[in-house]
Amino acid sequence: MTYLDKLRELQENWQAPQQLERARPRPVRWTVKGYLSLLLASGLLAGGLALGLHIYTVATWPAESESLTQGRHRSDAPPWVAPLLVLPFWFSGIMIIREALIERRLLEYGRAAPGIVTRLGIPTDKGRRVYYEFLTMGGGRAEGKYGPVHKSKQLQPGSALTVIYDPDNPRRNRRYPLNMVRTSE
Repeated sequence: MTYLDKLRELQENWQAPQQLERARPRPVRWTVKGYLSLLLASGLLAGGLALGLHIYTVATWPAESESLTQGRHRSDAPPWVAPLLVLPFWFSGIMIIREALIERRLLEYGRAAPGIVTRLGIPTDKGRRVYYEFLTMGGGRAEGKYGPVHKSKQLQPGSALTVIYDPDNPRRNRRYPLNMVRTSE
């Protein structure tokens, strides 16, 4: 029996979790992890801006009055260093916010579907990636992955799981339950 046959059989008897049976858009709220992630992202954005402004002002403002005559500045760092140091902070902050907003949109408007674990990735010190497949409402097959997860929380190939996906773009999917958002009661 192939994974596609198992998926079709699973879909016949499968019922979505109660929280996902509501009409869309579903009311959602941030979890503690979601709030902390958004706080971290805000800190990265603000910290990156503050660091960049500080380095720029140090690099461009002249030092004490005795060095004004010599044309020296407080630092030997060129002014273009400031944006280079800001970029990693801002990129990280934006990626955290992006992931949180994707999860929120998926839970609000996404469709639930049964999925089946197809394989496990190579083992690393952080665990293994779990790869899965699911059928969309139109019958098309889509794939996803999550992890890495440690062995104690790892599903084995052939195991069933619940997937939530974007009906317009099934490649945008996540394993349910999500990390940063949950449905409001």
